[in-house]
Amino acid sequence: MIVVEGVDNSGKSTLIKTLQNILPLYDTQGSEGPPKYAGEMSKRVELYLTTHPKRMIYDRHPCVSQPIYGMMRSHLDAINPLLIEQFYRKQPFFIYCDGGTRGMDAHVFNPETDTPEHLDAVRANYAKLLIQYRHWAGQHAHIVCRIGDDSMMIAQKIVEHLFYGR
Repeated sequence: MIVVEGVDNSGKSTLIKTLQNILPLYDTQGSEGPPKYAGEMSKRVELYLTTHPKRMIYDRHPCVSQPIYGMMRSHLDAINPLLIEQFYRKQPFFIYCDGGTRGMDAHVFNPETDTPEHLDAVRANYAKLLIQYRHWAGQHAHIVCRIGDDSMMIAQKIVEHLFYGR
């Protein structure tokens, strides 16, 4: 299981496209965005844990992103802690994409997951989200990439880590 994390507009989609090309046996789960109703995040995680194949690339995983993004939402849709524990026990391979001071100016709008309210909240809380992600990455990320890094080079490092332990 590969999980690509980072604040909005940090290069996750670009890296995931490269990974899809060099890891064709992996399926991809795109981000489903903020919760749409109370309890949805736990339901998503249950679904991911029980039905997804082992070879999966996640464009964010709720067990990582929800605790970080939840701090900026008026309604915190907490995930059952037992599900989070189960997720981390699976030992996902974490890639953290750091957007640095890029902010949201070049963000590519996704009408399926981006609402104006969400984007406004991200803009207003960008620095806080970045700090929270960096703290998380310091504890969990196997690889850190930054905006401007060569995605093919990063993807090759990921393959070396996954298959050759380097």
